[in-house]
Order: sequence, then C-alpha cells, then structure tokens
Amino acid sequence: MALATPITITVEQPIDRPLGQTMNEIRSWLDSKKIEPASFKPIVAGGGILFEIGFRSHHEAELFQQDFV
Repeated sequence: MALATPITITVEQPIDRPLGQTMNEIRSWLDSKKIEPASFKPIVAGGGILFEIGFRSHHEAELFQQDFV
C-alpha cells in the first residue's frame, strides 16, 4: 500500500567521493530494485551535500536504508 506522505531517508555525500559517483550509485540501486522514488533532492547544508530520497512504502525505505545509511 502506498503512503500519502513519502518516507524520507537522508544520505550524506562523502567528501572524498565525486558527487556524480554517489548519485549514480543511488540511481543504479533504485533501478536494480525497480523502485521509483517519490522525491530525490540534493541539499547543501553546513558546507556539505545531503540527498533526501522519498519512498512510497516502508519496505522500500527500509531496503534503501540497509544499503546507504
């Protein structure tokens, strides 16, 4: 069952890794699981970059969190 409000998971961009590499890893993971995120936002915060990814189900969010957080 899809949620009306997405579940948001936040991932920090490692400072020693190119931004594109992190985005490609996240996109490849999503594609491999056949998950289309409800939202995907890069955010500049405190001199670093975060990604906020919204999921439509708890199951999708938990799978993502296991591999990225």
